[in-house]
Amino acid sequence: MKYRSLASFKKGFTLIELLIVLSVIGIISTVSIVSFVSYNKSSVLKQASLDVASLLRDAKSRTQSQRKPSSCTGTLIGYRVDICGLSTSNCSTANTYRLSMVCSGNTTVLSTKSLPSDISFSSSSTSPSFLFQVLSNGVTGSGFVRISGYNTTQDITVGSGGTVTIN
Repeated sequence: MKYRSLASFKKGFTLIELLIVLSVIGIISTVSIVSFVSYNKSSVLKQASLDVASLLRDAKSRTQSQRKPSSCTGTLIGYRVDICGLSTSNCSTANTYRLSMVCSGNTTVLSTKSLPSDISFSSSSTSPSFLFQVLSNGVTGSGFVRISGYNTTQDITVGSGGTVTIN
């Protein structure tokens, strides 16, 4: 009868080695999840800022085209973006913004959009409304809009010439 040594029976990993590997995997997973959640929140704020800036640029583009829609009675004055929910805005629904066509005879709302939940317009914004004027190619109400959420802020600046930048 052959006897095998104890060393020949040692195959696989010890319980301590398995616990260490599982602990390392758990730590790496936790750090990854926290990083992903943080990235996701910052991308939601960034996308909201891009959407507001896009609407502002759309208003500027429509103004520069100087095409008068048939629903405009009178003279086309320009296109206005209202930041709703701020104390002196022309609309009252919080965390929405809208594009309006301003004519001498009427004002028509063309589109209304909302910010995602947990994202809001900050009261420190300097202007609740931006009117891009057809004849002057400038903007009335130049300043900035501050969007805040998840303990961060993003500023969208509208210059007097109608330039829109995200800071």
